[in-house]
Amino acid sequence: MLRRPRRCGRPRGRGARIHGADRGDRLGSGARAEGPGRRRNQLTDGAIMSAVSLRPDDGQRHRPDYPIVLVGDEVPEGPVPHVGIPNRQAAQAVVRHLVGLGRRRPMLLGYAPAGNASGRLRSRGFLDGLAEAGLKPCDELLIAIGWTRADGQRAIEEHLAAGRPLPDAIFAMNDSLALGALRALQAAGVRVPQEVALVGFDDVEEARYATPSLTSVSPDVDALAANAVALLH
Repeated sequence: MLRRPRRCGRPRGRGARIHGADRGDRLGSGARAEGPGRRRNQLTDGAIMSAVSLRPDDGQRHRPDYPIVLVGDEVPEGPVPHVGIPNRQAAQAVVRHLVGLGRRRPMLLGYAPAGNASGRLRSRGFLDGLAEAGLKPCDELLIAIGWTRADGQRAIEEHLAAGRPLPDAIFAMNDSLALGALRALQAAGVRVPQEVALVGFDDVEEARYATPSLTSVSPDVDALAANAVALLH
């Protein structure tokens, strides 16, 4: 199902629409004939679709007669232009940062090696970072859970209740997880970042107002949008 479109800027006199695409949506299926001999949708010169979930061959089917750009972590096969963030490299950089702070026992909160594209890529990047630092992954520190605040809080509470040694760093797959973990750590009297360094992903506004402020990976949404619009030309 296509979500409600949002307005997009009109560079160089062009009009564009942004849609979110779920599995089963057809790329360019919104194009309709608009008058004799004219197949281009008169309301738009192109489309930017947020690819929430797509089949691998979706990029090869139902090509539109106007430009289309995909934004997100799902990368279909075919010639459709795509803009995304380097999830794997970003996760590896987080581990590099933590190791540079002297942390040698990081936890991955939200481990998802078989999940969606974001989960798979960030999980691989975390493991890449460990390998780069000469560290071996520890099963009890690869926490496969949902990505909500409650999941993050519950995972840390369960880890502490089981009497397992604390990690000296936590990389949470998103800021919701990190905020939940922060709450559990503080409730247990664990100092952040002195005892446990904590890093999230997405740089949501709320992370800046947490106490302490949350370190987070910023996906640079403005740059993503600008690059997507530029690819329409």
